[in-house]
Amino acid sequence: MKRAWSAVVVVGHLAVTSVATAEPPPEDCPDVGLDIAGPTMDRETVATVLRGVVRPTEVQVVPRADIGIDTMLLPPEDPPCLRSVVDLDRDGQALLVVIDDRRQRYLVRRYERAADDIDVLAERIAQTIGSAVRAVAAGETFGTSSGDALRALQGPAPPPPPAPPSPSPAPPPADEATRAGDAVDVEAFIGYELALIADGPDLGHGPRLGVLVDFLGPALNLGVRFDVGYQVGAPLDAPEAPLPPLDGRIDSIPVRTGVFVGTETVPVRVHGWLGGGLAIDLPFLDVAPFYAELAEPSLVPLVAIGSRIELALDEDAGVYLDLSADVLPLQPRYAVETLEAEVVRVWSPWRVQPRMSLGVRVF
Repeated sequence: MKRAWSAVVVVGHLAVTSVATAEPPPEDCPDVGLDIAGPTMDRETVATVLRGVVRPTEVQVVPRADIGIDTMLLPPEDPPCLRSVVDLDRDGQALLVVIDDRRQRYLVRRYERAADDIDVLAERIAQTIGSAVRAVAAGETFGTSSGDALRALQGPAPPPPPAPPSPSPAPPPADEATRAGDAVDVEAFIGYELALIADGPDLGHGPRLGVLVDFLGPALNLGVRFDVGYQVGAPLDAPEAPLPPLDGRIDSIPVRTGVFVGTETVPVRVHGWLGGGLAIDLPFLDVAPFYAELAEPSLVPLVAIGSRIELALDEDAGVYLDLSADVLPLQPRYAVETLEAEVVRVWSPWRVQPRMSLGVRVF
């Protein structure tokens, strides 16, 4: 199998042209040292090709298991005319250092090991060393100083460690995170309501359900609400004697709509609202045979005002307390007519009816 080698880093400058067939160098550079690390067969190939390029100069081969920077830069006690240090596998590359100890000049080359042709690599290494031998014999210099060579061998300084990341703000609670990503939020609620509706005091009660449509803002929310309920009325008072007592009550279906404004602070949410609607009254009376039908109309307009406090349980649920009041612009008066055409008032609701509703938000 063959390998292709290519030079990728050159530190220093050698102003001598390599040739395929080397001329015999002058006798004043009689020997070249070759410290080489790598596989045995590859070391022998490099040494053989180098001897052919620089002959008759003697090549002193020193095989090594590993080569440190001190081996490259520190001269031996009796250095040869020229030293060359080769590491055939240094961080995935081939490294060549040519040293002129007398002039303290250094040439550093690196080769990427792209394939398996050791012959190509050996030829390049040998030609570079041969060019250096001829330069020294001609009294020329090459390469760089020891300081530059050391920096080239050590490689670029490692980058400083990255600064520790700044602590990221804590993620908002689930309810806030969901609302921040939505422009409109729709919620449904269901609860049970108690109301003071007339003298006695008469207490009405019944279920109440509705829908809230929130138009979410950065600080306050505006929205529209719609709700409907069923109010069970109190038993009617008995008329004065000699009329027989009434048996029944007046129930009501209040339908309200309005606008609200509130905050979205989690887990407690508060909003106030104002609206209007109609109460559809449903009389349940046993009037026969003493009375005629109710004489008053059964549709009652109303104005509603209130506030809500909610404790969010999670993103899709919460419990709420709604305090409100229905204001009746026209106070209805309910009456019956006897068989003798006598009109008897049997019930007059309050014009302002306080209400309290307790329930849950279901989404």
